[in-house]
Amino acid sequence: MDGIPDEDLAVPRGPARTIAFARDDAGRRPALEFLRFEAPARDRAQLDHLFHLLAETGWIANRERFRKERGEIWAFKASSARVAAFQRGRVWFLTHGFLKKRDKWPPGEIEQAERIRAEHLTREAGRREEG
Repeated sequence: MDGIPDEDLAVPRGPARTIAFARDDAGRRPALEFLRFEAPARDRAQLDHLFHLLAETGWIANRERFRKERGEIWAFKASSARVAAFQRGRVWFLTHGFLKKRDKWPPGEIEQAERIRAEHLTREAGRREEG
């Protein structure tokens, strides 16, 4: 189907999109770690709803909850939590998350999202060459 292993799925595959965790160079899934250990329960519930909505319908119209931040990086937004993502075909990959301290994204968080995106795409290309 989309080549994403089940353990990398953020929510079950939807008819419109797949939401998955990106892996960095070390093979870690920073967004999963954030959601499990750092994000408040209320924010996790809001983010999970957004992930399901995107998987089911293919889009989130509310720009307060989902919008492009810079370049290829998009943001899912809950009360105090932010999760960065990028799209590749029908799949949205979650890079990492953080708790916001102000309205504007800190440059370091966008740079981290871009780094994880690049690392994930490099790993993905390497797997294709091996197979």
